[in-house]
Amino acid sequence: MSTRQTSPRSTTPAIVARRNLLILAADGLSGLIILAAVINFISVGWGFTLWVVGTIGASFSMFALRSQVQKQDIREGELDEYQLDRLHRARRSGFTVAMVGLMFVTVVLWALPAVRLLDLEDPFTMLTELIRAAGYLATAFLVRVPFAVTRLIASEVNRDELISHGRAV
Repeated sequence: MSTRQTSPRSTTPAIVARRNLLILAADGLSGLIILAAVINFISVGWGFTLWVVGTIGASFSMFALRSQVQKQDIREGELDEYQLDRLHRARRSGFTVAMVGLMFVTVVLWALPAVRLLDLEDPFTMLTELIRAAGYLATAFLVRVPFAVTRLIASEVNRDELISHGRAV
């Protein structure tokens, strides 16, 4: 007689699995936007395609995740004390992501004049590519900051739901 063990994943509620999938999708698609900034220097067409797919996909994933947590990141007046505390922690996390992103953008902007120091045949083309890549990174930044807030809320909602289903987190 054999004892069959069920995997922990099989006891995960469907809504928690869906939120985790949306978080993973938004993370991957945000990474695609950053990859587009790098690919931009090799192939402008592929870089633009990756940027469009990543931006649209990450935005849809974020909005779907936001609807999964009943828009708790924007309905401040309708939240109880526990949810309000969670929202404030999430906003602090989003602020941290914003500060790191702004420092990164500042470093990139300070590095742009260094292109003139490089002995390039056509520095204007290189500067154009750098500005396009900076735009792609700015898009990634604009997608990631609100996602950081929604992601933390969704993760904590998932944790609460798993605890209510008797699963240790």
